[in-house]
Amino acid sequence: MMHRKFTLFILLTVVCIFGIPCTSISQRIIKGVVTRYNKPAAEVRIFIEGLKNSPQDTTNENGEFEIFIPAGVKYLSFTEKDDFHSNQLKLSSKDTSNFISMNLDVIKGVFNWKAETSLSAASSFFSVYQSSGNNNNISTILSRALIHLDWKQGKYTWLTDFNLLYGQSFTSLKIEDQQGIRSVQANAKSGDLLSVTSSFSEQFSKYFHLTALANAQSQFAPGYSDPDAPARGRDLVLISEFLAPVVFNLGVGIDYRPNQYMSVYYSPCGLDLLFVRRPELRQQFGLEEDEATNVTFGSFLNLNYRRQIMKNVVFATKLQLFTNYLKNKENPAFERPGSIDVQLWQNSLNFNFNKYISFSITTTVIYDEDRQFRLLEGDDKLGQNTGATGPRTQYFHNLGLGLNYSFQSKQH
Repeated sequence: MMHRKFTLFILLTVVCIFGIPCTSISQRIIKGVVTRYNKPAAEVRIFIEGLKNSPQDTTNENGEFEIFIPAGVKYLSFTEKDDFHSNQLKLSSKDTSNFISMNLDVIKGVFNWKAETSLSAASSFFSVYQSSGNNNNISTILSRALIHLDWKQGKYTWLTDFNLLYGQSFTSLKIEDQQGIRSVQANAKSGDLLSVTSSFSEQFSKYFHLTALANAQSQFAPGYSDPDAPARGRDLVLISEFLAPVVFNLGVGIDYRPNQYMSVYYSPCGLDLLFVRRPELRQQFGLEEDEATNVTFGSFLNLNYRRQIMKNVVFATKLQLFTNYLKNKENPAFERPGSIDVQLWQNSLNFNFNKYISFSITTTVIYDEDRQFRLLEGDDKLGQNTGATGPRTQYFHNLGLGLNYSFQSKQH
């Protein structure tokens, strides 16, 4: 009997001396903060591995928590009340840190949208060679709409952007004819852009996404080589209109997104499809009258950057470049291999006086070897036609004071 009591006493002593310290070493208290879209996430439920039926703790209004971790637990799970966002933390026995920072990811498909609209009175300038243009400084009414749609689920993202712009200019021309010198009112387009970009991505590292991207770019209304021709007693010469041309880009590549302000997409295997709806306009784009499309194979770069650079000042730029790999056997002068088309380079600087009123500076550059212009002498749209054609850089800018309004869905 005494022997059994002595044995039991020895066992209890060993447990007290060795067992309690070992248990205390393996158990710990972890503190931390949980964020969603880089903001504190309140009321996030925290589950311990093996005890997922009920949360063991919930974050406070600042996203903070403090939880006791039993021995042997390898995972913690963090889930929002609406189950839209979740994440999991793997605990390491070698990790002695007792503070963590956890950012929640989307686990259900979430759809968001945002729209920005503006109507501005502007002064515009067009280069000599401009598909919608006039090369005077003129008064302009310009309207713009930017629409952004996005769907996210875990590491998958589907983004769609609409960039819409249209404007009308109003100017007074001095005409000299048999009646003498007189003033004639004229109007023309001061801007015309219809651009849609859609991409589907799978994130495979912190900053990189495998992305399939499609882009289409055209215009809304007809463009003329000299839109003021009727005021001068001349005939209008049509050079472009809706879907004449329209450029499609299709490709698979890598999208680099280092932060929320910038995205750089590059595809080494992109298709560029040119479609011209009007037969009489096809020749100036390197097509025959009975040939509506031309497909080229090359690489495509799409860069987007938008950020508030100082209080109430926002800078944005969008750049699209395409390089062709293949020769055009029928028309060697068109789309030479290695040439770079600037399909769109648009920059804007917005000074927001308040929520509804802003001053903006916008520049646009386009250069496409498929778009042929009649070359004129003297850098003047009214100059003599040389009889030659060739690609030229299209440039215009706007300085405008306008009204803005933006609205968006509730961000999940």
